[in-house]
Amino acid sequence: IGKVILQTSTTDTANSGYQINFRDVSANDVGRIQGVQQSAHNFYMAFSTWRAAGSLQEAMRIDNSGNVGIGTTSPVGKLEVSGAVTGKALGIFNETGDQNILVASASGTNRFVITNAGNVGIGTTSPDNLLTVGSSSTRGVIGINGTTSGSAPPTLALVDNQAGGNTW
Repeated sequence: IGKVILQTSTTDTANSGYQINFRDVSANDVGRIQGVQQSAHNFYMAFSTWRAAGSLQEAMRIDNSGNVGIGTTSPVGKLEVSGAVTGKALGIFNETGDQNILVASASGTNRFVITNAGNVGIGTTSPDNLLTVGSSSTRGVIGINGTTSGSAPPTLALVDNQAGGNTW
């Protein structure tokens, strides 16, 4: 298998690096991939794209611990997405098959799921309602916390939206 190696010829490790530029037919930079060494054992990969502002701007970074940042140059988790959006969402998940849209787990145990039917499960992997909390093996608990200026505690209202509906 062939490979391409980019290697610096300098021993300066402060912000040295390598880059691959992508240019249009007029030799304008439209994209860049950089490998940057900030110090002796601190590297990151930066992916930049052409922006309407007229210059290349970093869009994504992979740091030396494997954290990925989109819209940030200092991701604090395995994936951090940051930025302001107009008319769209910060993240869009479009499951076109029959799998769950989102599953969050801890140590391999699923804790939260959004199914492709739009049901949300907390403590269950098979929610059968729009919101299912708990499972047959654990006791489901919903807590409502808050403070009020008076003596009344926070409340939960169940409302029937049909004509003449009731509130419980």
